[in-house]
Amino acid sequence: MFEYNIQRHIITCLVITLLMCSQANGEVTVAVYAINGLYEPSGDGQYDQIIKEAQDSHHPITLKHLPIVEAQRAFKSKTVDCLSPSDQLIENFPFPVIQSNAFNIAKAYVFWRADEYARPKLEQLNHLVVGYQEGVGFHDQFEKLDIKLQESHSIEAMYKALIEKKIDVFLSFTPDIWALFDSKELPNISYEINKPFLTYRDSIVCHKTDSAEITIQAFNKKLHTLDEIGRLRNLLDVNYSRE
Repeated sequence: MFEYNIQRHIITCLVITLLMCSQANGEVTVAVYAINGLYEPSGDGQYDQIIKEAQDSHHPITLKHLPIVEAQRAFKSKTVDCLSPSDQLIENFPFPVIQSNAFNIAKAYVFWRADEYARPKLEQLNHLVVGYQEGVGFHDQFEKLDIKLQESHSIEAMYKALIEKKIDVFLSFTPDIWALFDSKELPNISYEINKPFLTYRDSIVCHKTDSAEITIQAFNKKLHTLDEIGRLRNLLDVNYSRE
């Protein structure tokens, strides 16, 4: 009986150890906003490359590229572990989350036609038709403004509506917007580089679990190294921003 109990104890300890190892080495799935140039389904986007190089081999990260609204829905329903990049402050989530260190800074601007007068401030948008992208969380900024909102499914659609004068301005982030325009299109729009109305830390936000915490800790260490040796700047090129 004594030997039997010892065997049971050993087996129980082994099972617990295996479960702990499985959790510690568990794969974390991140729903990412499919953004041209940043998170590409091909895996060739700048942010894709950062995740690949900053993840720890013992704590792998799998990316699931989705439209913004679908990515947000997947995260809220917990069908994925994490979300990136989130445009919501972590204190505003209705459930416990953890956040990685930022690998870039996104800045939101007002964009207008180059042949129109400048409107870099939100308070200058009263009585205008303002375009914004579905799923992007600007709504809190609009509460005190007398504006007409027009939702679009993409930045390309907003740009087209602006050029066709169906909207007066649109709101978008850098660096998200730059991959969509070639040199002949950029002169058609203007913005004030020193006057973003919002900034966000582009990072990974995860449901607070042991597995996610271990993965994010490992990710942060490698990300710090990438930044120190200049690799992060190299990967992001002109999109690199730390403030």
